[in-house]
Amino acid sequence: MSIELLSERSKVYDLADPRLVSAYVNQYVGNHSIAIADVRREAMLIHRQVSDLDFCRIRYGSKTRVTSTALRDKFHIQIMLGGSCLQRHSNGRRVLLAGDLIVINPQDEVDFTYSDDCEKFILKIPVNLIGKVCELQRWYLPAEGLRFEDKVYKLTDLEGIAQLLSLVCSEIESENMIRAVQEHYVQIIIIKVLTTLLTNLNVNREGVKSKVLRKVLQYMEDNLKQALTPE
Repeated sequence: MSIELLSERSKVYDLADPRLVSAYVNQYVGNHSIAIADVRREAMLIHRQVSDLDFCRIRYGSKTRVTSTALRDKFHIQIMLGGSCLQRHSNGRRVLLAGDLIVINPQDEVDFTYSDDCEKFILKIPVNLIGKVCELQRWYLPAEGLRFEDKVYKLTDLEGIAQLLSLVCSEIESENMIRAVQEHYVQIIIIKVLTTLLTNLNVNREGVKSKVLRKVLQYMEDNLKQALTPE
């Protein structure tokens, strides 16, 4: 991919061993286990945090199987930057290539096998942060919880996503980044993701307004003929 998502100057150094990369990921990004076919010291990890978002670019440098029972309290947006990745999931298996984007829901089991040249960009979004943004936008979360559709997207088909992430990655690597600006970027990213990718969330603002209006009108209808009291 030609898109720049985190640069070498943000690299977490001395983690060329894939086992050290895995240990770091377990601590800061998400719990998982790895099985490495042939350990080489060609791994790489870049990690940045913006508010409660985690931006991570990762390469194990060896054929590696990554498994996890569930992400629990976070969503992972994963973008393939190079190589290939075999994903095993409830509906079978598929091969992800450069330019592919998927979303891992908190309840989803993770089972990936990375090629030795596989490189990924991972954006970690906490569940509660999405809830806060939805509340600000007056979007009502489904009773069963938010869930992204199990789909492979082509990054080139998603208008503005690549450009937005590239811009934010460039900004967060700047020494002059202002925290207030970071907070705005966080909201923008989440809103962009929720309005671009397929979910079970209704982000139609007119639909939300109509729902609220219907409740108000129904309340008026139910209470219009009741005797008024000082209270």
